[in-house]
This record gives sequence, C-alpha cells and structure tokens, in this order.
Amino acid sequence: MPYITPNDIHNIRNFDTLLDFLREKLGWPIPEDVELEDIAYPWSPEDLDLDELTEERIPECKQLPSFPTNQPTFEFGEDMQPWGIFFLQFDSELVYRTALRRVLRGLVERRDRDASLPVWQHNHLLFICTTIDYQRFAFAHFAAAEARLETSPTRGRENWRRAVLSIFSWEQGDTHIRTLCEYNLPALAFPSDGFSDDDAWLKAWQAAFDVEAVTDKFFADYQRVFAQVENAVEGILEDETEARRLYTQRLFNRLMFLRFIEKKGWLTYNDNRDYLRSLFDATEAQTDENFLNDRLFWAFFHGLGNAASLLEESTTAIELRGEVPFLNGGLFEMHGEYDQRNAVHIPNDKFAEILELFERYNFTVTESTPLDIEVAIDPEMLGKVFEELVTSREETGSYYTPRPVSSFMCRESLKICLQNKTDETPETLKVFVDDGDATKIRNPEKMLRVLQTLRICDPACGSGAYLLGMMSELLRLREALFQSNQIDSPVIYQRKLDIIQQNLYGVDKDKFAVNIAMLRLWLSLAVDYEGDTPEPLPNLDYKVATGDSLTGPAPEPSSEQIGFEENFIQQIQEHQAEYLVTHVDPEKQRLREDIAKLKRSLQGWQVNEDEFVWQVEFPEVFQDGGFDIVISNPPYVRQEKIVAIKPILEQQFPEVYDGQADLYVYFYKRGTELLRSDGILSYISSNKFLRIAYGEKLRVFLANNMCFHQLLDFGSVPIFKAGVDTCIVVVKNTAADKETFFAATFCDETDIPRLSKAFQERAFSMHADDLPSDGWALASLQPLNLLRKLQKTGTPLGEHVNGSFHRGVTTGYNRAFDIDESVRQQLIAEDPKSAELIKPVLRGGNLKK
Repeated sequence: MPYITPNDIHNIRNFDTLLDFLREKLGWPIPEDVELEDIAYPWSPEDLDLDELTEERIPECKQLPSFPTNQPTFEFGEDMQPWGIFFLQFDSELVYRTALRRVLRGLVERRDRDASLPVWQHNHLLFICTTIDYQRFAFAHFAAAEARLETSPTRGRENWRRAVLSIFSWEQGDTHIRTLCEYNLPALAFPSDGFSDDDAWLKAWQAAFDVEAVTDKFFADYQRVFAQVENAVEGILEDETEARRLYTQRLFNRLMFLRFIEKKGWLTYNDNRDYLRSLFDATEAQTDENFLNDRLFWAFFHGLGNAASLLEESTTAIELRGEVPFLNGGLFEMHGEYDQRNAVHIPNDKFAEILELFERYNFTVTESTPLDIEVAIDPEMLGKVFEELVTSREETGSYYTPRPVSSFMCRESLKICLQNKTDETPETLKVFVDDGDATKIRNPEKMLRVLQTLRICDPACGSGAYLLGMMSELLRLREALFQSNQIDSPVIYQRKLDIIQQNLYGVDKDKFAVNIAMLRLWLSLAVDYEGDTPEPLPNLDYKVATGDSLTGPAPEPSSEQIGFEENFIQQIQEHQAEYLVTHVDPEKQRLREDIAKLKRSLQGWQVNEDEFVWQVEFPEVFQDGGFDIVISNPPYVRQEKIVAIKPILEQQFPEVYDGQADLYVYFYKRGTELLRSDGILSYISSNKFLRIAYGEKLRVFLANNMCFHQLLDFGSVPIFKAGVDTCIVVVKNTAADKETFFAATFCDETDIPRLSKAFQERAFSMHADDLPSDGWALASLQPLNLLRKLQKTGTPLGEHVNGSFHRGVTTGYNRAFDIDESVRQQLIAEDPKSAELIKPVLRGGNLKK
C-alpha cells in the first residue's frame, strides 16, 4: 500500500496536479509532463445523451485512456482494461449525484444507445469529479443494485436508476482526511508489475468503496475509546453503572453532533472552523484548565443550549467557548446534577483520545440511502454503534436491521397504505414509491395531503433506523411530487421538520437508544438547513419517548375507558405541540409540568414508571383511531429472560400468550392494537412462531384478524450478525379478509442486498386458508397440494411415537457446542477421546427430499 499524507492530498489543486498524484503516489502509468487535455478523450453531451440540466451541471467529461493489465504502457485501445476512468468537472460548488447517474446511463448498455460508442458494466466505471473551482474532489463508483444484474437480459437498460453509488470526497482545507490517506486512496494503487488479471484489478479498486470495512474499524475504535472514557469518569459512584454509562453516552452524543456539523461553519473558535480541535488546543495551552468544565460546559449550556446566555454573552464567555449558535433540541439541555459545572471530572487526555478517534475518520452529515452510500462515518453509524457495540444485545435483544431490509419494509408498507387512502392504481404507486416517479399520479394534491397526515410508529424504535428510514422515504416522495407538480414547500429543511412533527412516532424502553434516535433526527435536520445561523432544533421528548411498549394498557376504542376529561386531548395536544418548538428553558419547564399535571388528572391513571400508556402519550393519534403504519424490528429476547414480566404479559395479551413464547410474540399483538382500521403492520422478527408450538396462538390470531399482504421467510439466511432466523410479516388490520397474498422463501444471502428484486423473482401466491393453526409452510399451490396428499395417505410421525415428542438436549448456548470440522479436528488432536464424544448433527436444512 502506498504511503499517503494529508499534504499529498492538499497539493491536489486541479486535474493536472491530480494526474501527478495518481502517477507518483498511486503508481498509475501516466506519462510525465502531460496535461489532461493532452491525453484524455472528451465525451460530448450528445455522446452521453444528457438532458439539459445535466449538460449544464457537467460541462466537461473526459475519459482517461486505457492501460493494459500486465504492462505499464499508456494508450487508447479496445478491451485493454476492465475499468473505464472518467474525469468530470461540475459547473457548481457541488457534485450532483443525480447528474452522475445520468452520465452512468450514457455509458452502460441500453436499447436506444449509439452502438458505435464503447459500453461498460455498472461496476467497471470509476468517476473522478471536481467542482468548478477545484475546491472539492470526489471519487465515485457504481455497483449493480442486484447481484444478478450483470447477467440479466435487460442489463443496464433501466437499472442505471437503481445502481448503488458509493462515493468518497474531500474539500480543500479539510484536516480530517486520514481515512482517505490510509484506506480509500491507497486501494486505488496500480502495482508496478500490474495485476494478474481483470478480476484481480476490479476487486482491488472496488475495495476503495467498501463502506463496511470502514464501519467495522470505526466500531472497534469507538468501543475502545468509549470504555476508556466511561472508566475515567470521576464524580459518579462506581455502583451507579447506568448513570455512568448514560452520562458518557450523552457526552459522546454532544461531541459527535458537533463533529458532524463542524463542516456547516456554524461553530468557530478564534475564527477557526475546526471547532473542537481549536477549543481543545486552547485548553492544552493552559496549565490548570479542564476541557469538560472550563470549555465544554460553557459551549454546551451557555451557548448551544441556552438562548438567554447568547443574548447576555460576555467577552469572557466567547473566549471560553467561541462563537456558537443556539441549537435547542434538548441535546444541550442540562440533565440533572452531573451536568453541573465541576460535578464530574474527566481528564484531558481522554478528550485527546476522543478527538483522535474523530480525526481518524472522514465524517459526513448525509445519511446513506440504499442507492447512495458515502464511504465515510454518517449518522446512521451512530445507530450501528449503539446496537452493535455499546449495549449488551444479550440483554436488550436489539439487532441492527440492514438498510436494504428496512428500506424494503418501509416502501412495501407505504404502497399498501397509499393504495388504501388514494385512488391511484397499484402500478402507479409502485413506480411512485420504488422509483420516485410522480408523473403518473392522477391527483397529486390528494397524494400530498395523505403523505402529510400519515402517522407512523415504531414501538421498539431502538436507535431510530425505521424512523429515519421512513423520513427518507416520505421526503423522497414529497420531492418527487414537487419536481413533477411544483406543490409542497420547496425547502427540504421545512419538509423534514413537517415529517418529524406530523408523521413519526417512536418508543423504546432504553434511554440510550432514544438518545441516539433523537440525535439522528436532529442531525438529519441540521444537514439540510441552508444559512449562516441554524434554526433551533425541535424538542422531541413527546415524539420519541422512553417507556415500555408492552406493559402499559392497550389503547381502548373509547377515551372514556381511562377517564379522559372532555377537553383533555385538545389540551395535551396543544401543550405538546407548543413544547415541540419552544426554545426558552423556563417556558419548556412550565410546559413539561403542565403536561405532567394533565396526565395526573386522569381518573384512575396510576401506572408504573416504565409503563407507556399510549392514549395518554399520543392522544391525537388515538383520537383518530390509531396509527396508519406500525413498523418495527421487535427485540428478540428469549422467554427465559422475561420470567419477571410473564404475569403482566399473560394479563395484557391472553389471546397470544404462551409460557414458552419469546418477547417478540407480544409485540405482534401490541402492534395490531396500535393500528387504525386498515392500518398496516410490518415486522421483521424471529421466524420461530411460524412453526413452533408457542406460536400457535399468534398464528391463529393473525389468520383470523388480519389480512395478509406479504410473508417472507428467510430460514437460516443471516439477516443479522447474530444467529436469529427471521421472517418479514406485512398484514392489514382488516378482520377475516381471506384474500390471496404473496409469500417467498430465501436460502441465499446474496438476495439480501437486492431484497426488493429478489422478492419479485421468488414471490408466489398463497391463500389465507393455506395457513393452518398447527404451523405455516410457505409454498406455492403445487407443493401444498402434494403435502395435503401425503397427509391424507401417509402415517404421521406422531402416531408412530404415540404422540410422545420431546425437545431433546437443551445446551443453553448452541453455538458453543455446534462446531465445524476444523474445530473437531483440533479438539481430537488435543484429546483423542473427543472423537468418541463429538457426534454429527443432522438439521432440517440438510434434508433435500
């Protein structure tokens, strides 16, 4: 790997100095003393078939000549290398991703393309982009959205829309570019002896855009630094484990937020926009200062979180914390005694490690989407950090849902919901939701009203994956309506704020998770605010709430059931709406007290601290009948670990209760209770309930009370990093509607990144009558008929054993006893007697006939 320094990147000032870098640092066989114009081949807008807007945005597109795989010569030629390398100059300060897709369209195979021009596969193109003033450089690469795309008979014809864009970039003056120096750019090196073959070359360069590798390294580093800081906290008693961890996480959240928004230019210290580093260096220059108590305290609580302090600021305050805006949102609000100055002490050297962690990686405030991935640390990774590292998944049952899966669930539930609420055809809605094409929407005004008034909830929201996923989808659909019909606010920030205020609700019993979810929503808002001084962030306490979704009472059809006063709903709704946008601390405190007083006024409303009473917390939702969509990845907690609450669960959910059932079973029942009539439930969960005995009550309940739309069984395909076999269930809250629905089974993990396409390929029709209470076998009509024939003519196993079935051996931890052949040989080598003890295991998945 070549050694690249930040100075090497800072010396790239235009395309010609970029050529020098590619030749000298990455070993590209480019002749010396040449300019790009001397060697590159220009592509015209006509060659690329660009639309007028893209032509304006990309006035210059040039192709670097091919250099063969095995010998470092440099010339044009056909079939000389697998890569097409293009230099693009944008006529703006931004690199537009939609414009990049239009260029991709002009280079891949499609029906109406000029046959005389070269053609590439999606993943054989490298784009090197710069802005008009050379202030920003970006390297971009497209991967096929589906694993089988390149062998598809329609390869490239329309799939340029769904190709996955990965990009890494930097701006002139960026100081936090170590990820680029150590990982991204070195992967694009060209060895002096060339590559052994085209596949080796493709694989080597594609690694530069592997965001998962960056993610995994960041996870490990974050966990290490977090633990060191947590252990170094002084002022919180050692036995207050939860308080210590919550304090540490809140500190990291605040610092991470500032790290993300530094690029917006809203924070300066001594006119330096590298805010955290400059502030820390000022502390280090003093012999008796503590970064937390002498600098961050003033920045957090007398600036970022206190409007009054900014109005009354003194020269001393500015010297201590620099120039900062009031951000509100609760993130920089004091939380109890530990946020008081000098209540907690953390040594400066621990903050040095935090900043070292931040500066090691390239940060971006733009959350990646299924089709656009920034090879950098984005806010979504905060969710992964929480659910993968910071908490104990064995206790919480939290597992991070891969983005293609959550996107699939969001889009499919939106299609069904919009079909219920509009007069648009399923075909039109599919194009609208999947492709963002609103041109065929017959009543765009009605569609916008529906999108603006949808109410969506995740009752186990964790770090907010589905809340952010739904916000992304709703924002994309509203943008499509705006582009085609010029309706809705033209300001993305305002649309996002509307979506947070009107559409999204989340609940989780883990305060850590709720903090992360709020942080991600705030970051998502901040990234799209255009201006020198940001708007204060909304208070999200009554949108993303802390509480136990299961142990509180079910929402009742009549508000009188829990003693609502006549005007209670109106009062609490007005107070919560006012609190959402209130920025003055005394006023926020008054509203919180008024809301709490209203809740206490309810007749008979006495609940435990953790219980979440849905009608009280979200009264405006249940006044209208419930949520339109409930979407979630409910926690997978084994029944052995919920013994203490089983009596409550039995009382709350008698229709589905079984003493052997795991926790997710009860989330299904609670989810259906939260829905309005015709509302949509979309869950990904363990698939055990499809067949195992403890799921029988749940199977009967769903079959008798819900209308099935989709049922996906992933078997043992690993959706999560943990060994949980999963399924996706999408049902509508319509009783006894015995229609056909689509089902699919999966056995190949390559289907997961292309789940939407894979489902279309694998789906088959089933009828609700094909879901018997004794277990659900997902299969098309032909194998089901064969199964029925076998059942009629064969002898069930139960008759052979007189109905006496036994569970067999319970290990307590299967993975400790289920070993592969290499481990078996190792154990036998250490102790030959192990050969007698280790036995082969036959699983159902091993049986083919």
